[in-house]
Amino acid sequence: MIEVKNLTKKFGGLIAINNVTMKIKDITLLIGPNGSGKSTLVNVITGIYKPDSGRIYFNGMDITDLKPYERYKLGIIRTFQIPQPLRKMTVLENVLFVYPNPGESFLKAIRKSSWMSFEEKLVEKAFDILKFLKLDNVWDFEAYKLSGGQLKLLEIARALMCDAKVILMDEPISGVLPKLARDIFEMIKKIKKKFNISFLIIEHRLDIAINHVDYVYALFNGKIISEGTPNEIINDNRIIEAYLGEKNA
Repeated sequence: MIEVKNLTKKFGGLIAINNVTMKIKDITLLIGPNGSGKSTLVNVITGIYKPDSGRIYFNGMDITDLKPYERYKLGIIRTFQIPQPLRKMTVLENVLFVYPNPGESFLKAIRKSSWMSFEEKLVEKAFDILKFLKLDNVWDFEAYKLSGGQLKLLEIARALMCDAKVILMDEPISGVLPKLARDIFEMIKKIKKKFNISFLIIEHRLDIAINHVDYVYALFNGKIISEGTPNEIINDNRIIEAYLGEKNA
């Protein structure tokens, strides 16, 4: 679990994140109009930005001052709205690529026996993940041949390959057909159960996302204006007003 306490991030005179306190466990949804500070919050949690004040904890450990790669090693992984695979590499190669291989070491590379068995285990692990995500039938396809929905699943596969403990996802169903969008959220629920992984998900398609999450935070102008279960959130007038204000702007 990630716990954020009194987090504030400023850019000059702009307060992008204003005294935000929240907990990320199970499947947590973060909503809010464009420009409300959602991506900035994720960037602070993952270490891209350093907060001006406040602390971040991972399973009770203060990680506020850790670098992004140090948080990555702890299992705090993010995916992006626009997937960034290595387009001319196969699906399997894209999944294997994210995990360090002893064979990449100059000294160990010349001793095949020192990394061959490790690589075999990695390939087996990668295939297990692809099978779970129903990508095993395209394991040898170059990434550029995948559909938009498959690319989203490939992003998840790479996160699982890195032994993720918490995955922060930026609009995982953006641009995806409704049927596949629901399938992706169903897959997220299965991942949570099978791998005991928590999620923080930014998503605008509330009609789909709200039915698949455990808890919701609403961010507006850098502040948490509401939080609660999905049923509590959809009936909150503050959220309705925030979204209407965006549309009328």
